[in-house]
Amino acid sequence: MLKLRLRLWLQIPVSPYIDAVQRRLGLEVADNYIVQHFQAEDLGIASDILLAAKVIEKGDYALNPRGKLCSKTNIRERLSMRNFIE
Repeated sequence: MLKLRLRLWLQIPVSPYIDAVQRRLGLEVADNYIVQHFQAEDLGIASDILLAAKVIEKGDYALNPRGKLCSKTNIRERLSMRNFIE
């Protein structure tokens, strides 16, 4: 079953396919929770490329908020671009 794991402050509609969890404040707390609870059939949605890479390690795909698909075949390129820019 496909479930989305979100780290948002938005009200989410009730659905068996969406988990909305609020975590305490702290560096990487939400990211670590998402990665720990991510399963292979889940779809990750993240604007953070590092979180997307961690999610892809455990699953297959991640989407950014604009709908661009990240997968095992293109995540290294996106990480390289991110590292180059910084």
